[in-house]
Amino acid sequence: MAEANDNPIPADPAGATDGDEAVTAPASWSQVWQLPVLLIGVGLFIMGIYVALPEPKQDDFPSALDSISQYLVAGDTKTAHAMLKDLESHIVRASPAEQAWFEELFGDLVFHQQKQLKVEDAANHELMLGYYRQSAQLGRPLDDLRLQRMAGALVSLEREDEALELLKKLQEAAPQRRYAVVRQLIEKRLAAPKVDPLALDKLIDHFLEEVARESDKAMQRQQEVWGLATKARLLFDAGDHAGVIDLIARRKITLMDRGGEKDLAPLDVVRAKSYLALGNFRVAREVFTAVSRQLSKADELNAETLVGLGQIELMQTDDIAAAWQYFKLAEENHRPQEADPARSPYFEALLGRVDCEARMGRHPEALEHLANAVKTLLESPHPPADRRERLLVLALSHHVAVTDLDQHDTALQYLSVLSPLHGDRLPPERWAMFAATHERIAAKKLRDAGLPMPTDVAPGGGIDETVEPVQPGTAGPAPTKETIRLVRQQAATHFDLAGRAHEQHAKGVSAIDPKSAGDSYWAAAGAFDNAFQWQMAVRMYQQFLQNRGDDPRRIDAFHKLGLAFLADKKYQDAVDKFDLLRRDHPTHKVTAMSLVPLARALMALDKFDEATKVLLDVVTNHPAITPQSREYRDALIALGRLYHQRKDYENAIQRLADAVDRYGESEQGPALRFLLAESYRQSIPAIDRSLEEPLPQSKVREYQAERIRRLEQALILHSQVVTQLGEVEEESLSPIHRLYFRNAYFYRADCAFDLRRYEQAIELYDAAARRWRDHPASLVALVQMVNSYAELGQHQSARAVNLRARDHLRRIPDEAFDDPSLPMTRKHWQDWLAWSGKLNLFDEQASADGGTP
Repeated sequence: MAEANDNPIPADPAGATDGDEAVTAPASWSQVWQLPVLLIGVGLFIMGIYVALPEPKQDDFPSALDSISQYLVAGDTKTAHAMLKDLESHIVRASPAEQAWFEELFGDLVFHQQKQLKVEDAANHELMLGYYRQSAQLGRPLDDLRLQRMAGALVSLEREDEALELLKKLQEAAPQRRYAVVRQLIEKRLAAPKVDPLALDKLIDHFLEEVARESDKAMQRQQEVWGLATKARLLFDAGDHAGVIDLIARRKITLMDRGGEKDLAPLDVVRAKSYLALGNFRVAREVFTAVSRQLSKADELNAETLVGLGQIELMQTDDIAAAWQYFKLAEENHRPQEADPARSPYFEALLGRVDCEARMGRHPEALEHLANAVKTLLESPHPPADRRERLLVLALSHHVAVTDLDQHDTALQYLSVLSPLHGDRLPPERWAMFAATHERIAAKKLRDAGLPMPTDVAPGGGIDETVEPVQPGTAGPAPTKETIRLVRQQAATHFDLAGRAHEQHAKGVSAIDPKSAGDSYWAAAGAFDNAFQWQMAVRMYQQFLQNRGDDPRRIDAFHKLGLAFLADKKYQDAVDKFDLLRRDHPTHKVTAMSLVPLARALMALDKFDEATKVLLDVVTNHPAITPQSREYRDALIALGRLYHQRKDYENAIQRLADAVDRYGESEQGPALRFLLAESYRQSIPAIDRSLEEPLPQSKVREYQAERIRRLEQALILHSQVVTQLGEVEEESLSPIHRLYFRNAYFYRADCAFDLRRYEQAIELYDAAARRWRDHPASLVALVQMVNSYAELGQHQSARAVNLRARDHLRRIPDEAFDDPSLPMTRKHWQDWLAWSGKLNLFDEQASADGGTP
């Protein structure tokens, strides 16, 4: 719209008329004076209205918006903001396309302002998303740059699924924008309090796939190294140290071939740490040393390298002074600048200095650095749990050490430095609180992982691998086997320290308070039980019996002493303690609890008949044990297992069938069904041998019917095992359940084969072959499919599957078949060879022609 003129056009002169009309003589003033006054008033009125109107602006929106865009590109957000606000009241007169551009620029402004101020504000992220979406609704397509910014904002808002979905809209020509957002998402998850390793590993693979599309080779290499290093650290944190070495060895060769190894230090550091974790100190030292030569002193990777070299000195050479030098350099030269120093090598260096200085007796320095470590941990927004635990274990171990040296003031200082982590000061009973703290830490670690206390799992001593972890009350993924192992190991460390503390307390009060001393010896023995320190537990129970001759827990002590001997594989000592209970306290409930452990000790001594008698007494005629008791359950299951182990399948079937009826819906149900199914299946050869004997037809029919019944029962039970265990995450299965799960696939197919139901057998073997395609056991399924097709006379199909089996066999190393757990027996090989001879299955020409012999 054109601008209005500043000066209004004046009115016509008084008395003027249109056209060429003649002018008459003027009238007298008394006649016409009103007219000029009137005209002047009208003119002034019009002029006032015109002046009062706002000055119209030139609506050149494209030029204005383009200028704002240039200011944003130049980083002048202040001017851009002012221009946008100035334009805001007029933008309603703009076209929809210009309004869309305006909204986009406001989104750009919010993005640049956050970037300049280095803030991450959820409200600002939402504001930016709103502007960009409004721009898109007004018809302006979102380009790759804005899509990337929106995805980044969604990541910051923890709306990860929306971010990944948005990435799909990015053009294939923009890989850098896609992998930048994926990397941001990975870094966000890595900084979270809890990390899901499986989900993060998939995300890293996605990142590497995007990086592979990058055309800039230097940038591609830089990002690929970061992705691989992150993946390796994830494996390292999960305890798969051999997996780290294999991963880096495979990928490093390719990277070196494409551009040398000067930039591969991030990979080498993780590789060296993995060698160190595996105890290969020589290679770890070589790699750390080589990396150290490549890095500048200020590089954070160099701090990790120094820490690694210090740990090698401690573990390999026990050169504490040399280790201290490494830790000192790492701590002094690499003080972290990032927001979470508890996750940095600086924290590891602090712990190393504390350890070395305490070992060298330089406790004031050790305590100073321990205080720094505590302060660093408390300032961390999301402190890693494992580092908190390591700090506690380290400090408390030196607390114990100086206490053993009677340096009580220093011991108290170690506890005092730790007090902020507990929220208050430790009470006067230092030893008792020391023990209680460690027991709480251990119990909490087990509880958080959904694991029971060790002594609640296996009354006979040790961890029963058939018992699955109890899932925690909060929602979350089931713990992996590696996580369970690490949690149990960490808990055992705390229980061990608690036991030593209880023992120290007992020693300290035994002269003045024998009862308290006895209580502490009892608690110490229980803690060592939970720490799997059986010899220490034995010593504590013996101390308890010596100090508390009149204590009503003496009978329990003999029972627990027998369990500790059993766990420590001192089987005869265990039998002696349990027999003592049977002799002196035959009707006591503790004696009843000792019978199943007694049977286990006898089995370990190969005294199977005695063990069988003990278990039979429990399940048949023991006056103090009812079928509803735990002792009856344990005895019945142990008896069924014992019969199965001794290949007494008839008795095994009787006891295991009873166990399945009673406890089939418990966590032990799958294992019981598998053993019962195998007892049925493995009893068939005995029936077959009987059928080879001359028998009356009625007896033959009876044996044949029983043979069919048992195979059908075995097939049903194995199918139930497959279904039950298939509903559980395989990683959370115990080793024995994993074996049962796999073999049940094949054994149910074997049952169908032995029933001559070859079509069903083919279907079940095919399911097994597909489910376990990467396992040597899948060969047995292919072989049995060949045999089944041959039995059906379908020679063409037999040859086709035979080719698959031969190809599979070539890929399996010979030593793989030495595994006794494989479901492939001599009969499988013999049947394969027999049909191969009959059908010329290994004759290339015959296989090609597809003819019959």
